[in-house]
Amino acid sequence: MNEVSTGATEQAHNTNHLAEEIDSLSEKIEHASEYSKQIESRSMDTKDLSEQGNITMKNLYIKNEEITQSFHSIINMITTLQNKSKDIGDIVGVIDEISDKTRLLSLNAAIEAARAGEHGKGFAVVADEVKKLSDQSINSTSEISNIVKDIQNEIEKTFEAVKITDIIVQNNKSNMKETQEIFDSIVKRIDEITDEIKSISNAFIDMKNQKDSLVKEVESIANISEETAAASEEISATIEEQNNINNKVYEAITELQLLVNNLNQSISVFKINNKM
Repeated sequence: MNEVSTGATEQAHNTNHLAEEIDSLSEKIEHASEYSKQIESRSMDTKDLSEQGNITMKNLYIKNEEITQSFHSIINMITTLQNKSKDIGDIVGVIDEISDKTRLLSLNAAIEAARAGEHGKGFAVVADEVKKLSDQSINSTSEISNIVKDIQNEIEKTFEAVKITDIIVQNNKSNMKETQEIFDSIVKRIDEITDEIKSISNAFIDMKNQKDSLVKEVESIANISEETAAASEEISATIEEQNNINNKVYEAITELQLLVNNLNQSISVFKINNKM
């Protein structure tokens, strides 16, 4: 019976130790659960930042598209200016030709006026004025032609600069589109990670619930084991006391038997003496 009592006590001790191990595991589960919640919170913050970045990239893409349209409009206007400046150059060329012809006519008129002598003086004055106007026209058209050439050169430079800038804008547009696609992929991946983290958090919650149930079961077993151990000790003590009583009874019976034997011997002696 002592072995039963010892076994029950050891079982109660082991059960209590198991409860302590479960409590330690519970703390680890709690820490892991809190950590998973922190990761989930950070992933949501990262998702918010990624979505904000995605919105910013979309807005930049729209602005870049507007800039592209503006550059195309500028290119069209520059092309129009090139054509207009060419037209101006052509007109200046025509005026220059007219001035040359007018100057030649005024020269011929001056020659004819000189030939006419006194009668050609008035005509000579007019021819001289026409020559002056023709010379002024030639000088003016030359200046205009130079200005138009300078304008055309500047327009050409501006056109080339705008074309280069447009290429840069188009490259930026392509890069922004790729960046936006990357942001979309990041947001999608974060959603997947968040779902996985939520699944892990739910698993931790299930583990905690199962742990709580297990703790209750272990506590119940521990209580029963302690009660069993206590009862076993009481039974063991009772049996030991009963054994002591039995031993005393046995000793009393033995002593009584000796007394009976002694009494029988005394009776036998008494009978023999009476016969004599």
